[in-house]
Amino acid sequence: MRKLEEEREAEEKRRRQIESKKLYETNLKLKMKKKAREEKEQLAFDMKVLGKLLEETANEAAEIAQRKVSRPSRSE
Repeated sequence: MRKLEEEREAEEKRRRQIESKKLYETNLKLKMKKKAREEKEQLAFDMKVLGKLLEETANEAAEIAQRKVSRPSRSE
């Protein structure tokens, strides 16, 4: 009778360990997905900012070039 009880306790312990492992793995996956989503959002934001900066730089360069073209040269 004692052996049967010990086997039942051992089986219960294994079952709890498996449940704990599954819970840990699920939580880890959720954290990894959250981190990936946050990094993706940050990257999208950074790309948007860089795109605006690039556009502004291109506009400034075009304005400078336009001013140079529209000004008469002093040597004439």
